[in-house]
Amino acid sequence: MVRPLQENVYSIKKKAGLAYKKLNLHLQTHRIFIFFLTKKMAGKSTYIQYLMETFPKKFINLSFGETVRNLQEEICLNKNKAVRKWSRELITDLEKSSVSNLLSLPSVKTIFKNLLVDLPPDKSVLFDGIPRKLNQIPLVIKKSHQLGNQGYRVIFLEIDVANEILDARLESRRICPKCGFTDNILTPVLENISFNNKTKEFYLVCPKCGIPLIRKMGDQLSPAIYKRRQEFEKIAKELKKRVCKEQSSKITYIRMRTDIPVNKFQENQESLNLITEYSKDKKGRISAKKKPQTATWQGKPVYSLNAPTATARIIQKLAATIF
Repeated sequence: MVRPLQENVYSIKKKAGLAYKKLNLHLQTHRIFIFFLTKKMAGKSTYIQYLMETFPKKFINLSFGETVRNLQEEICLNKNKAVRKWSRELITDLEKSSVSNLLSLPSVKTIFKNLLVDLPPDKSVLFDGIPRKLNQIPLVIKKSHQLGNQGYRVIFLEIDVANEILDARLESRRICPKCGFTDNILTPVLENISFNNKTKEFYLVCPKCGIPLIRKMGDQLSPAIYKRRQEFEKIAKELKKRVCKEQSSKITYIRMRTDIPVNKFQENQESLNLITEYSKDKKGRISAKKKPQTATWQGKPVYSLNAPTATARIIQKLAATIF
């Protein structure tokens, strides 16, 4: 079962320790602007949610991708109204845009600039969504200097984890085709499990509709997924190089991992991402047990840290950078 949000927040504060107290005090009088840089399924949305809950009223979240989706919906609902607000070039670009067909640089500039207008003077910012292409890096660097001049401490936070873990997270997501209820067969919210005798596979059942959950559309591993990861690695490497070259006291690049070598792990299993393993006996009774999620990184076995532990380490990294 998933732990209540407030229980996880308490765990984050406890694990982060002094770093949480120092950062919480710092955010009362200072502003930071964090660019989240992650691969798909690396947990970015969860970490952002936990940071906002751990430091209530201290952060706002700005998502470039969500903004684009909202604009696309706005165009679909009332294109005439959108034309009065945005250029025809931008609208045409938005209509053609998709995961595989990214926006042009001029469109990215327009949306990015508009997104950062009138930021609240008493809030720090958790930002995600760009850069998604190498040609967007100069735009982000330039804006970072402007934000620094406005009083923000700008931090690029790259969060990485073994690709094997990302693969497992992607392939284990499930959704009800009728009501849209979502779950994950590795970390189920409700252990409502059944077994398909034909396919010899375990599957989750929707608690509302009573029908099997299916894989989410687009969650199959594909060459496009691997290509996107490779592109991310190139962008992150180049961005880090550019930030280090700037040598600005107002702009910092942090790289961290949310997995840990098995031979270096010294905490208890409560810090790990525990996945569910199912089995069926001769009488057809299904049982489930939890075990740490493991993967291989650089030829060595690693554990996957759970989201509260990873968030606590993010806070520690931020505190170590700022103070």
